[in-house]
Amino acid sequence: MPEMKTLARRILFAAGLLCLTALLIEISYRVYLFGFAAFSIERVDSVTEIGRAGILQASADPDIVYELIPNQDSWFKLARLRTNAAGLADLDYAKAKPPDTFRIVLLGSSYSMPTGVPLEQSWQQVLEDRLNALKDGRHYEVINFSVGGYDPRQLLAVLKLRAMAYDPDLILVDMTLNSARIFRIDEAYHRSFVTQGRSHPFWHSFALESLFGYLQDQGSGDFLPPVEASAVFKQTLAEFRSFAADHHRPLCFVILQHDNRREAETARLRMEVEQKDACVIDTFPAFRNENFSDLTILKIDPHPNARAQAIFARVVLDFLLAHRMMGQAS
Repeated sequence: MPEMKTLARRILFAAGLLCLTALLIEISYRVYLFGFAAFSIERVDSVTEIGRAGILQASADPDIVYELIPNQDSWFKLARLRTNAAGLADLDYAKAKPPDTFRIVLLGSSYSMPTGVPLEQSWQQVLEDRLNALKDGRHYEVINFSVGGYDPRQLLAVLKLRAMAYDPDLILVDMTLNSARIFRIDEAYHRSFVTQGRSHPFWHSFALESLFGYLQDQGSGDFLPPVEASAVFKQTLAEFRSFAADHHRPLCFVILQHDNRREAETARLRMEVEQKDACVIDTFPAFRNENFSDLTILKIDPHPNARAQAIFARVVLDFLLAHRMMGQAS
């Protein structure tokens, strides 16, 4: 019996030591990933996919599918996320355009929402600030309708159903590598949107999830195969151009790409977007000499950080000024 007790104590000691080692590994890995934010339940719980972050609601417009919850003050990917009364991750703007104001509307997905950076460091807010720093006698507004996960069909619906109500002088549409290949099947646009359960990653093991790749979004299977997605993408681009022309509004597609390892893919995207002499602003060349690891919000998340967002803003501003895209406000 003494031998059994001794063996039991050794097993308990080994199990305790193993648990302590695992805990220390997990804490060290979280500090490596998130710094001091690793000890905040609220902030670590924000490191999840958008569908499980508790920040979305069903849209009243089926073609839009879902939208950000209005008037929220929360966290997403460790950054503060605030929305206005219209459900935009932006400042408050009146629908009626003030006198002597040049108004730009931005339609986009997670790169422009923004994800993992506060509003003041987002490329559209930096662009607005730099435009107003021109002090040319006009006020500039860049109103952001972007939501993570939106595909071009949803962006077009947002333009028609919401953004045009703000009487824009210029329309910007962000394009990422996902824009050309991720489209929902028709049924998914008209199915009642149900929010996924709120996840609480603070209580998960980031070390194990990283090891086994659990942090990757596997998707829901509601997406078109590549060939069909490509056809829908081309059709949607044509609808964007046609709608803007019919409403006498200049429109530019903005290719947002900060990963200089994906030059070939970005070139293919640009070729598709440039059809019919479309206005295209390509940010990729500005990142040729940048280190991609210095441009991401997290070591486990490639979304563009504040430095990348500032470069986006500079490229877009330089293009708009060089091509005289900002005439007299209507």
